[in-house]
Amino acid sequence: IDDHGFHRGDAVFEAFRAVDGAFFDLKSHLLRLEKSAEAISLKLPHSLAEIENICVGLAKRVNEPNGLVRLFVTRGPGSFSPNPYDSKCAGLYIVWTESQVPNAELYERGSKATFSHVLSKDPFWSRIKSCNYLPNVMMKKECVDRGSDLAIALTAKGFVSEGATENLMIVDQKNQLWVPPFDYTLMGTTIRVVMQLAQNLVKDSRLQSVMHKDLSQKDLVEAKELAFVGTTLEVLPVSQLEGRPIGSGQVGGISKYLRQALRDFMKSSSEYRTPFC
Repeated sequence: IDDHGFHRGDAVFEAFRAVDGAFFDLKSHLLRLEKSAEAISLKLPHSLAEIENICVGLAKRVNEPNGLVRLFVTRGPGSFSPNPYDSKCAGLYIVWTESQVPNAELYERGSKATFSHVLSKDPFWSRIKSCNYLPNVMMKKECVDRGSDLAIALTAKGFVSEGATENLMIVDQKNQLWVPPFDYTLMGTTIRVVMQLAQNLVKDSRLQSVMHKDLSQKDLVEAKELAFVGTTLEVLPVSQLEGRPIGSGQVGGISKYLRQALRDFMKSSSEYRTPFC
């Protein structure tokens, strides 16, 4: 219980999917883990190659083709002080759970979203995937209390940033796909893949462009489509924002296409897959 990751949130983590006997985009997750750890001067207890091997070993013991893996690196045990030098050594925890994709009905009718009163984290902290998630917890509590599915944080300057645990994207009335910049949001592994897949829609003229942009609340309200994108949610469309319909109020074709394209890509792309069985 004196692990600093527990009583100080002094830890970093990653969550990644196991799909049909392989981890999806594991290397990107491990590189982001390393980057987060470096940002808080936390030395990883093993090399990335060793951590990958441990994850593969765990998967073989679990013996299930699909799941969700959460990997935590903590400052480690040593004292109840905030002093990081009191920790004896870093701790590594890897947990396998069942995949927790929301009910299929939510993807058919679309989710409900609200703007949160909890401000987005400072840009420095927002780019670190640390275990200090109290603002995220309060965002989620607020939206549940309001009868919503997901919350959207704003920066101190009023720009849209991200959800409690996911990135977001919009398709505007000109069929341009926009994602808030990674300057003040977490560089999501899934949103990067989705933006790559969305280029196929540019080639066939269903989209005009796929780019990053500072987004306002007005941009979201007037959007043709709005969706959250993340490891567990995949691409989850939003049909209502603050009780008002997004676009037609129905799930849009771009979001629907990108979710299916992502699911197919997770199963078929050998470059992104780390097999364990």
